[in-house]
Amino acid sequence: HYGELELFTAADKPTDITKPTLFRYKGKIYPGNVVHSSWIGFIEEGKPGLNQLFMKDFYQMWVQHNNNPIIKFHELNDIIDDNGDGIIEVNKPNEIDALLAATNKYLSDTNFPMNGKRLVWVYDNKIYYSSKEYRKFAKEDYEATPFASVYKFSHDVAPAKAALGINGCRDCHSKNSSFFYAKVLQLPFDEHAEPVWMLQSQFLKYTGTPPKYVGIAGSVASFFDWLTVVVMILLIGHILMDISIRFGKRSLNKKTTATVWVQRFNIHFRAQHLMLLSSVLLLLFLSGIFLWGLRYPGAKWASALTSAFGGIDFWRIIHRIGGAGLIMTCLYHIFYSILHEEGRRDFILMLPRKYDFTTLWQNIKYFLRFSKEAPKFGRFTYFEKFDYWAVFWGSAIMIGTGLAMWFHDILKLIFPSVSMELLNAFKEAHAHEALLAFLAIVIWHIYNVHFRGNRFPISWLWVHGKMTKDDYDLEHPLDDTIK
Repeated sequence: HYGELELFTAADKPTDITKPTLFRYKGKIYPGNVVHSSWIGFIEEGKPGLNQLFMKDFYQMWVQHNNNPIIKFHELNDIIDDNGDGIIEVNKPNEIDALLAATNKYLSDTNFPMNGKRLVWVYDNKIYYSSKEYRKFAKEDYEATPFASVYKFSHDVAPAKAALGINGCRDCHSKNSSFFYAKVLQLPFDEHAEPVWMLQSQFLKYTGTPPKYVGIAGSVASFFDWLTVVVMILLIGHILMDISIRFGKRSLNKKTTATVWVQRFNIHFRAQHLMLLSSVLLLLFLSGIFLWGLRYPGAKWASALTSAFGGIDFWRIIHRIGGAGLIMTCLYHIFYSILHEEGRRDFILMLPRKYDFTTLWQNIKYFLRFSKEAPKFGRFTYFEKFDYWAVFWGSAIMIGTGLAMWFHDILKLIFPSVSMELLNAFKEAHAHEALLAFLAIVIWHIYNVHFRGNRFPISWLWVHGKMTKDDYDLEHPLDDTIK
């Protein structure tokens, strides 16, 4: 039972709540009684399953033994109460053999037909022919044994105010969560007659590792795994080649002292970048780090992470504020690119074109010393365009999957065909794209904008939108948009 439900507090909760075992059934988690069993039975040749002895036979054997323990089935004397609770346990190899031997003798004395039958000791899903020979019967993950039922709680349940999750996500995703870290019975007793416990998370198959999906969700996860590996290898390779050429040509790293400045980015461009920066800080570098623990259910470190500084419910609010900010930033950019003259111009110039691939190839040859001439760029370099379209791609995925997870009930109401498998695919895409974005920003974007060449340790272009005339002529000699 959940507890003594006739005794309630002022908060309408039982005063003595006992937690049931939680188990998975058809994709959902239920509270219930997971029943363990141990008994004497027999296997009949040519017939499936097991048969159980009549309880009266088992009872009579023990009655006769207790009346005359020296003569009647003396093997039972080996079975003792190891833990002092007043009840004997069959929990040691010699006790298993003793019980089987005594039962065989009793059945022989009573002329029980044993032709084609073999006596066994059943302990949960293990079938013992002797203490040294046993096999396991298949069982469901939610069962302790296939020979006893698992009962869902349908009556005598706690009221809604005592339900798991009533206090928010922290009821499960916290370092003290009974959902993950409550002890549930694995075996009634071990060789020392002590109960064997396991964590609730282990029983639910939460192993502290990201979930492994099949089908659509599994394909999405595999795609992003490979995409992340390939993209990061290419980006890091590009950075290393750039560093190599700059070490060889120190003139590329000299800071200019000119006082003539040109305005590269207008106030709208800088405002959008500031909004994007704020959203990313909230989404990835603030809430995202703490919410990343959700990917590792059952891991202590992950629960400590989601519990930190206000807990998971607080970080979910911060994350959604960041998500709303990202949506507003994208809308601002769309309207700017349509309505503003410079926005339309820059969007057209951001479109990939043949010259971008030409400059990429020329730059690789320059990096590898096959050419002495560096490529010449217009208003936007190919790596700046990569940044732009990566944000474009990433925002579409993050906003789309984020809204689907945020409002999944509404989504399923509008589109009943949306399955749990599809929602899992959204979760995988969201998490993997977040990781890819984090790595791309920390490694690729930070290097190109702040560490590359004479910008180190930081460029303030994103604040005032200006570059020195000498720097601009060096980096964007083909740009004719700035006079």
